[in-house]
Amino acid sequence: MPLVRRVWEGARQAKRLARVIVATEDERIAAACRSFGAEVAMTSPTHPTGTDRIAEVAAGLDEEIVVNIQGDEPLIEGPVIDAAIDALVADPSVPMSTVVHPADPDALDDPNRVKVVMDLQGRALYFSRSRIPYVREAAACACGNTSASTPTAASSCWPS
Repeated sequence: MPLVRRVWEGARQAKRLARVIVATEDERIAAACRSFGAEVAMTSPTHPTGTDRIAEVAAGLDEEIVVNIQGDEPLIEGPVIDAAIDALVADPSVPMSTVVHPADPDALDDPNRVKVVMDLQGRALYFSRSRIPYVREAAACACGNTSASTPTAASSCWPS
């Protein structure tokens, strides 16, 4: 089964989506999607990202909410999509939403798992595929410690 079909089927489980449209510039992807019944919108081949592709399609829709589901999310589930939509419906002043959950400690270094820093109101401040905080290299602290490459080591440099 093509990856895009798994994503499409997961998206179709969402109860709050009126339509699921595959946006692509590639006729091979479009043909594959049409073969299993997906609605397809052909887009410009000049878009640098899938998000730009979605924006092109969204501009031609008369929808208040458009959900960006990337084609490489085969594990996406309808209830997750519905949760993102529910957040937007609950507060119309919010321009966008994303679904997050507490990080699994075993996944902190997994670049396939996106991590997020949020403010006290739950707004996303920063997304990263790296561990947060990510220490790029050891740096000398004011105390002269050059092994402060971990939060524990770095905290030992600061006076209490």
